[in-house]
Amino acid sequence: MAISDSKKYSSIKQKVREHTRKDGKGCHIWTLGINDSGYGIICWDGERLRAHRVAYEIWVGPIPDGCVVHHSCANKACINPKHLQTITPQENTAEMHERRHYQKRIAELEAKLGRCEREHDGK
Repeated sequence: MAISDSKKYSSIKQKVREHTRKDGKGCHIWTLGINDSGYGIICWDGERLRAHRVAYEIWVGPIPDGCVVHHSCANKACINPKHLQTITPQENTAEMHERRHYQKRIAELEAKLGRCEREHDGK
């Protein structure tokens, strides 16, 4: 039989603190469950909640109606409140498309650089 959250942890804040590790880039990585979309999941009082939303509410405050919690670091498992901000779903989608555009362009330039380096090394 599993121990209930309220008996194992004094608060949801304690549970969040105990299941986070810092990476070398400033992210605070959720170390318990991750869903299929890459977001950290915390179970509390029988509910499955997204860890980044819980962290935002603990350390920043309530999430405004109509807003999502956006990861400025682009790491869905990060719960560092300094990396989280509330924005509209439209802003979130636009940022995601812009990020993908830049990632694609960087990959193209890296491939071109690799070809140039191979050509230079071959001469």
